[in-house]
Amino acid sequence: MAASDVSTNLRLLCGYGKSVSDICRRAGINRQQFNRYLAGQAQPSLRSLRQICDFFGLEDHEILLDQVSFAQLIRQRPLRLIAAQNPFFQVMSRFFRYGPDSDATIERHSGFYYGYFRPDPLRPEILCTLSHIYRREGVWMVHTVERHRRADYMAPGSNGYRGFVVEVADRLVICEREQGIGQVAWISMLFGADHGAPSFLPGLVMGITEESAHEIQCFRVVWEYLGREIDARAAIRKCGPLADDDPRITPYIRFCTSNEIAPGEASFGPRY
Repeated sequence: MAASDVSTNLRLLCGYGKSVSDICRRAGINRQQFNRYLAGQAQPSLRSLRQICDFFGLEDHEILLDQVSFAQLIRQRPLRLIAAQNPFFQVMSRFFRYGPDSDATIERHSGFYYGYFRPDPLRPEILCTLSHIYRREGVWMVHTVERHRRADYMAPGSNGYRGFVVEVADRLVICEREQGIGQVAWISMLFGADHGAPSFLPGLVMGITEESAHEIQCFRVVWEYLGREIDARAAIRKCGPLADDDPRITPYIRFCTSNEIAPGEASFGPRY
């Protein structure tokens, strides 16, 4: 890396802001000193470099790339300018940082899924839900619809959940919260497909139940890929509790959703 690379990279970053003065004000950086960095008259200290990277949502090593590699990185990953005085948004900016590999992984898994899991150990049935993974304003989102039969009204009921998706080590991490009152939340961790389009994504789902006790529970789950374009209304009508011997419940789905711990299993983990 040449000494001029840092100043060139900083000038490129400034093109994404309102002005140099606005960037310095929001990032909490001395403007005169920052101008010296831009002109190549001084190199940022480690502390200043960290401050600049936090604001632009970058890793320390990324801003030290040669200018050609850095420009390519910025084209592939949109910047999110985060005010330095808000540590929460700094953390969230890092959490939602999609590199080329992670972004491509989630893109490959975008579309609609049936999700299967057993929420009640006392009932021999599997709950089928419909989830949609899609991208909006640079963030991968998820929308889930759950239909069930409420015991108190003996009538079909439904819940809607919205959340986000990130990729960690080729696994999909999905965080969702119930719409409306929002007292129910789920976190799913699924194995991604190794190559090509996904078929079944087994994993675990942990959440806070909607009953008054608000228990924390964990189940095995498997998502079945339906495609990127489907008749969503028709798919929702097929959701709900399914008997264990329902023709739609294949032996593989039955295996992946069993919550028993078999002999030899050291912990409660996904089945695949």
